[in-house]
Amino acid sequence: MAVIKDRHEKVMFTDETKTVKQLVEENKATLRGANLRDAYLRDADLRCANLSDAYLQGANLSDAYLQGANLQGANLLDAYLRDADLRCANLSDANLQGANLQGANLQGANLRGANLRDASLRGANLLDAKITKLQIDSIIQGMEVFVE
Repeated sequence: MAVIKDRHEKVMFTDETKTVKQLVEENKATLRGANLRDAYLRDADLRCANLSDAYLQGANLSDAYLQGANLQGANLLDAYLRDADLRCANLSDANLQGANLQGANLQGANLRGANLRDASLRGANLLDAKITKLQIDSIIQGMEVFVE
């Protein structure tokens, strides 16, 4: 039985015949403030989803389609977003601390005000991403440098 609650434990959606992933995909337009901590959403189709202020700490969103999604203010602490499609997504003021964004496509994404401390961005596409110099400095400080 799949249940999606908000941050205050109030039930937002429930369905006895679906998985959490299916319920999330079906209701992607109305997930503002949803508590999806540690949710398994690999390969989920969340294009244009409203996940603003959602709690996604530790969630597995690897290979997820989040193109144009609104993740403003979302908590993605330690989330797994490897190879996710985040083109033109709004991640402003999101907490991406410790998130794995390796290979993610962040082309044109809004990252202004996002916490990228300790986030892994190896191989990520940041072309045309909206990001501040302070954030870039923070990313560079946390980068591993390999010398051959």
